[in-house]
Amino acid sequence: MNLLIQLESRINRLISRHEKGAVRTMRGACTLASLLVINGYFGYQPFFRSPLMIVGLTIFCAMIPLSASSLVIMGILLLELFALSTQVALVGLGLFLVAFFVTNFYGAKHLHNIVFLPLAYPLQIPYALPMISALTGGVQEVAGIICGGILSYYFLLVRRNSALLMEGGKAASLPGLLMSNMFSNSLFYFYMVALMLMFMVTYTVRERAVHQSWRLAAGSGIVTEFLVMMVGYLLTGNRGRILSLFIVNVILFALGVILSFFIKNLDYSRVENVSFEDDEYYYYVIAVPKIRLTEEEKHIKRITKEADRGEAEQ
Repeated sequence: MNLLIQLESRINRLISRHEKGAVRTMRGACTLASLLVINGYFGYQPFFRSPLMIVGLTIFCAMIPLSASSLVIMGILLLELFALSTQVALVGLGLFLVAFFVTNFYGAKHLHNIVFLPLAYPLQIPYALPMISALTGGVQEVAGIICGGILSYYFLLVRRNSALLMEGGKAASLPGLLMSNMFSNSLFYFYMVALMLMFMVTYTVRERAVHQSWRLAAGSGIVTEFLVMMVGYLLTGNRGRILSLFIVNVILFALGVILSFFIKNLDYSRVENVSFEDDEYYYYVIAVPKIRLTEEEKHIKRITKEADRGEAEQ
């Protein structure tokens, strides 16, 4: 355990010394992954498939805030949809505008969820976003999770029916496709319920005054999501996807443990109950100290020629 704590302390000190570089690296990695997913998922604009363009956009988005880089990614997504069909792009633009209005109305700070959650769906890891937002944000972030979930299914619908939706094709069939493949799809509702319940369960458990609350929150949220989606797969005849869902959830739990270890590493063996009062209230406080290792004191003995002579004379 001490070895892990020492490793955590060293990594945190390293990140704190290079905080700007670490944040830019994270933003660049998110941008690069998003561009690769867009090119693999859609790829209707050859301009954005150029390696030089990918590198340039990655560097540019690494230098700007995450919310701004998510707007850049959203613009690229809309351009890809315009290359497919004007009607599809306008519907996508409308969904993005509604999503931004809803998230801003409820005060959500993780606006990137409405862009990155749909892009995480092709990688089979959309549930990482509600878990991370529930562990690091407030309850208002559920608005972005809901909007991102709707957008992820819309992009899935567009990809599966791209041949029908191309300009010159049956573009007028988009409303019918939305009704038959999205709103009439039972798995869509299981997916949305799983996202919302995962977020709410994780957030609720995280806020409880219990030991190992962050790890319990991650585990309980993942179990809830797994049960909902497993029932959905069984009822809709998608039993073959249960194994991959289980593997993804194991990876997500490991991610949640890592987050709790580096962000909320608390020593629950030394919990203190503190009480105090003022003129109006009496307060009961549960204090959980953070795990810290004291630095080992190093004693350095200096050996000089004079000391050697003194010892020789004696």
